[in-house]
Amino acid sequence: MNHAIAPGVPGIDRIPGAPTNNTAELVFSSPWEARAFALVVALFQQGHFSWEEWTDSLSARIRAAGDADREGRDYYLLWLAAAEELVARKGLCRTPEFLTRKAELEEAQGGPAADR
Repeated sequence: MNHAIAPGVPGIDRIPGAPTNNTAELVFSSPWEARAFALVVALFQQGHFSWEEWTDSLSARIRAAGDADREGRDYYLLWLAAAEELVARKGLCRTPEFLTRKAELEEAQGGPAADR
């Protein structure tokens, strides 16, 4: 089953390791996970990277995690790490500005550190 996520965004079957429920819909355990997902979709739709670049970056993070995340609990942390790597590689934001903004958002919106 191939569910379209948003206009122009490939289906769930093209997102490596995406957590889904029994009807093949994406599953988010916390609001920050949905926001992280939406951020990547928005950056893709704005043309900052191709979907292939995104899936390559995410796949590399998942492979690097290996057995450490066998149950997929850290999937969206890997998602964020892949997004951060692409933002840095594409020069979309200066590193100090990026790190400051990330910390502010995490504190204000209850990012991944709040779930641990």
